[in-house]
Amino acid sequence: MADNRSAYADRRRAGSRASEASPGRPGGREGGALVQVRALSGGEEGRGVRIAFLWDWDIVPEHAIGWKDGLAAALRILMTRHEVAFFAVGTHADYPHEYFTIRSRVAGDELVGEIRDYKPDVILHWGDMTRPHAKPLASLGIPMAICFAGGNTAGPNRYCFGHVFVENEEYRAKFLAEEPDLPVTIAFGANTGLFQELGNAPRTLDAVFPAVFADWKRHGLFLEATRGMRTMCAGFMYPVSERYCWERPMESGVVVMPNVNAEASRMMMVQSKCVLITSKNVGGSQRTVLEALACNTPVVVMSDNEKCCEYLRDAGCEDWIVDPEPEKIREKIIRLVPRNTRDRIMGRWDEETYAKNVEEGLLKLLETYADVVPGKRGEDRGDLGRAEPEEGP
Repeated sequence: MADNRSAYADRRRAGSRASEASPGRPGGREGGALVQVRALSGGEEGRGVRIAFLWDWDIVPEHAIGWKDGLAAALRILMTRHEVAFFAVGTHADYPHEYFTIRSRVAGDELVGEIRDYKPDVILHWGDMTRPHAKPLASLGIPMAICFAGGNTAGPNRYCFGHVFVENEEYRAKFLAEEPDLPVTIAFGANTGLFQELGNAPRTLDAVFPAVFADWKRHGLFLEATRGMRTMCAGFMYPVSERYCWERPMESGVVVMPNVNAEASRMMMVQSKCVLITSKNVGGSQRTVLEALACNTPVVVMSDNEKCCEYLRDAGCEDWIVDPEPEKIREKIIRLVPRNTRDRIMGRWDEETYAKNVEEGLLKLLETYADVVPGKRGEDRGDLGRAEPEEGP
């Protein structure tokens, strides 16, 4: 296996050099011609690539059924050109989603076995670098990539993946600083088919904040900045820890809702004068920024949240960035002037571009593996994972 790993590493280095002229930032839908899919996959005529997509968290059924973010929309597009099966962790059940069926399987041997028996060409994970099924699936010898959901870039599973898709330039830079030869692509976007303006609906709210009720979202700052305004917050509520994140706003007159689906989140945005995101940099909220911009709803983000600021700069809306101080935030909300941000930015951050960037990354990964060990799908390829450094990442 050492020779295979060495050959794979050489191919990765060559691919990294070849892509330097067009680094990971989305470039719109034009793009170049894609690689011949059938030749790479060894699959049947017209089938394209067989992709096993794994949502590697324990799912809540109602959340899974209502999952309609940019990734879900991009995968729906990939289904028109490839064969995609959707797996998740939970009780044994199939959940009928509007876009596709989600196969929830018991964690461990059942889930790994069913993905193995599906015989995919490639496994595409959605998770961070600590998810429990990365290493067991890597042992199958099937090429693997990940849609990185955030967290520690140097987590224990990093060496399981031959390609990493990230949400922004900050994460891309972190991965490349740790491993310069790692293929990393910015692939992210909003579901613009869903997130759009709603006719002439009046914007009766002053500010909304769809986000999990957790400390890193800084709901206390949201509350202090919007006292006396018409506001709403909605998101997952931890039943025991961090209850103050939703109890304090509720006691102070903010309309508080539990986790809502994508349609409800869109309704919040189109009925509000702005989306106010008080998250810390570690707290993310990047998807919410893009969804609001797709709805032509102004977004106010904090200057210490570089991940969110990146999108506003790309949209030419740097003036919507503000220091995390209540009075400055309040003044920013009062003086906001709406713009057509959808036309400014969505050609680079919509589901079509998201799907294109993921597709091209997966095909490059398959090309690399095909050169190392030719063969059909993931059968009998052996362990082709990247050699982990002896002293850790």
